[in-house]
Amino acid sequence: MNKYKLVTTKDRDKIPVILREKSKPVTKITPELLDLAKQMTKIMKANKGIGISAIQVGVPVRMIVLSNCDMCSSDQCFIFINPEIKRVSRREAVFSEGCLSFPDIFEDISRPEKVVVKAKNTDWEDVEIEAEGLMARCLEHEIDHLEGVLFIDYVRK
Repeated sequence: MNKYKLVTTKDRDKIPVILREKSKPVTKITPELLDLAKQMTKIMKANKGIGISAIQVGVPVRMIVLSNCDMCSSDQCFIFINPEIKRVSRREAVFSEGCLSFPDIFEDISRPEKVVVKAKNTDWEDVEIEAEGLMARCLEHEIDHLEGVLFIDYVRK
């Protein structure tokens, strides 16, 4: 079992290089991948987060974990492998957003209100989720991480 650690910074001008990397697609489910998902879930919950991407624990693979959003209880987690945004609504909403990798930094960010995401689950089955509100925002935020895009990139200077 690997020991993973949350990649963080409190300085917007000193962003860890790993957070700007593009994550690689997962090609199959392995015990190591399942262990990574379990560790990500623990790290997310320990830091009172509602979403985390593998890149945030230093592993550049396309996997995210979401918890405690509109569509799930605080005990339930969704694990999405190779998630892709298929559709977004034209209508956007502004909401104060934070990130586990940037403790104590919050910004008002505009994002589409609704999103459709296609992914694989931990049984390597195709899943599609239509989300709105906080769940949509979480999906968009975490999928951005997989592309090396951070929520602070959306802040208008």
